[in-house]
Amino acid sequence: MAGRDLICPKPRRSNWPGVESLWCLLIGPIWLSSTISRKSSKKPENQEIDGLRRRAINLLGEGLMSKENMQIGGGWLDNFVEYVKQAIDIIQLNEDAIDRARDDEEAFMMGLVIIALGGIAAGIGSMSARVFVFSPILLIVAALVFAVILHLLATMLFKGEGEFIGFFRPYSLAFVLLWVNAIWILKSVLVLVAGFWLLVVTSSILERNYSLDRPQAIATVAIPVAALSIMWTVLFATAIAAALFLGLL
Repeated sequence: MAGRDLICPKPRRSNWPGVESLWCLLIGPIWLSSTISRKSSKKPENQEIDGLRRRAINLLGEGLMSKENMQIGGGWLDNFVEYVKQAIDIIQLNEDAIDRARDDEEAFMMGLVIIALGGIAAGIGSMSARVFVFSPILLIVAALVFAVILHLLATMLFKGEGEFIGFFRPYSLAFVLLWVNAIWILKSVLVLVAGFWLLVVTSSILERNYSLDRPQAIATVAIPVAALSIMWTVLFATAIAAALFLGLL
């Protein structure tokens, strides 16, 4: 196994768990493939080629099933489950959960994951491959844009004091509500209720993060929602009028 030792030496430092295994997983098969190519150019015996292939397969299996990789995957999953539990506490308007998420640096990335899963849930619920692929990206962008608008309103219009990141962390975790998109039965009703409650949770987070009064927090959410509703109504009315004018209806 001298070849394996050459590719996958024993780690000299433990600051990066699993990196050595990842190196073996990515580089090992490439190295062995190049070895096979070099030896095949010299017309080696078939037995030697088969042996090298078996070593490449074994190396790939060791990289995938290594203890370090299994520990990293299991640790991330356990961490994710804890954040989902925290998200459930947040949508129950638990103030302690909101405050913990606000000060948690890892909550930002976990929040993005939860938002993306909401988009994936929409794809599952609609049984559309296109929605499944694009909805996670669009939902993340929409959530970020809406959060920026709320931050500007809270700080500039209502003179609230607070950081954007401190608001976005618990706000993004609250998007666990949109996982109901994956449920086919009564989907429209569930999404409507979940969307309304998400606005309620968002106003509660605004109130705590920016030290706003409750009416100010509610107004911060209501202003962009009302503006968006008016805009869509005008666009819809314009489209109907244009269709009538052109005789399409």
